[in-house]
Amino acid sequence: MPRRTSSKNAGKCSSEQAAQPIPRHSDMSPRLKRAMGQIQGIERMIDEGRWCPDIVTQLRAVQAALRAVETTILDRYLEGCVIKIATRGDEQAKRAVIAELSDLVRRNPR
Repeated sequence: MPRRTSSKNAGKCSSEQAAQPIPRHSDMSPRLKRAMGQIQGIERMIDEGRWCPDIVTQLRAVQAALRAVETTILDRYLEGCVIKIATRGDEQAKRAVIAELSDLVRRNPR
């Protein structure tokens, strides 16, 4: 299945064919920048030889922040793309989005 990084898929929900615009995620940038700052702080903690439980606590905080961004983006995909495709009646688009979701779940188990 093609990745959505190609220009031929720009502006579409499904990498196969949906006619819906891609949801914008620019509001996630501050969250990601905050997580990057946390990671830099963790690196300093390691360099300074800080107590392991403190480092682990900060690592878990970063993971939680990234999970929140992931969940928001996935929710937008489901609400803005998948539901629209599923209710449209186009069987080929439905199969494509199901394959896309299956691939996503297979590549990213929790």
